[in-house]
Amino acid sequence: MQVSVIGVGQMGGAIAKRLVAVGYRPVVAYDVDPEKVNKLAIIGVTAAASVEEAAADSDVVLTMVPNDAALEEVTLGPKGILETLPPDGIHVGMSTVSPRISRELAELYCEAGKTYLAATVIGRPDRAQAGKLGVFVAGQPAAKRRVAGILEHLSASIADLGPKPELANAAKLVANDHIAGTLVNLGQSAALARACGVRPGEVFRLLRDCGAFGGATWLTYSLAAATHNHRTALFPAKLAQKDLDLIGDLAEVVGLRLPVTELASDLLEAAIANGKGRQDWSVVMEELADQCRKAGQPA
Repeated sequence: MQVSVIGVGQMGGAIAKRLVAVGYRPVVAYDVDPEKVNKLAIIGVTAAASVEEAAADSDVVLTMVPNDAALEEVTLGPKGILETLPPDGIHVGMSTVSPRISRELAELYCEAGKTYLAATVIGRPDRAQAGKLGVFVAGQPAAKRRVAGILEHLSASIADLGPKPELANAAKLVANDHIAGTLVNLGQSAALARACGVRPGEVFRLLRDCGAFGGATWLTYSLAAATHNHRTALFPAKLAQKDLDLIGDLAEVVGLRLPVTELASDLLEAAIANGKGRQDWSVVMEELADQCRKAGQPA
């Protein structure tokens, strides 16, 4: 089975490495930055010079690109995936993009007699390389069965959300919305602890040890809140802002207002405006702490 990965930044690159490690051959990679592909060639990934070259002979094409526009470009552009993927090939969209584009692509693929499904992921690149991601998958049942082995090698847990691909994208936005709220809450708690003369790391350690909170996400960000370390940008603030914008768009479509998300978005925008766009999105915690301090000062 030939599996191609289009978009091999931190997450896409980790996925390609994992597929090679568990024995898939060939694993073909394409990226707009050839250097990213060249780095993967060292471990046995086959480099493609174009989307067409990556997709033309593939059984499965995985896309991990930054946004809707990039997904449209590699899919619907000249010699894109839709045009060049073999009739029995499957395009698996793994990017964090809008439910709208996922639904539209699924319809276009159906009209062309081809298959698109969505498999969005929860986790950092290190978890992808270890095969410990969470995966929301949605699309045609037969297609899901054909790619089940790939997804199982990448994940610790899979949630099948039915036949509509856009539901996997909506679920990913819901998950990121929850994480954004966690960041705001941790930042506020850390600021309050410091103001009281309490080391926030001790509070978070006790919450972890007594089972009140846990899990990789909470542990990672509670450590960041306690140590002020937001420079390891596994999820850069600028990219996170795109996700929060998508969440806001989704809320508008379904007729909801999300105050916590709005706060997280405002904090992230402020952090980016202050030159922190390349830091991890956990930098919202520092921005919140600054605002808490300023709000508490006498006028």
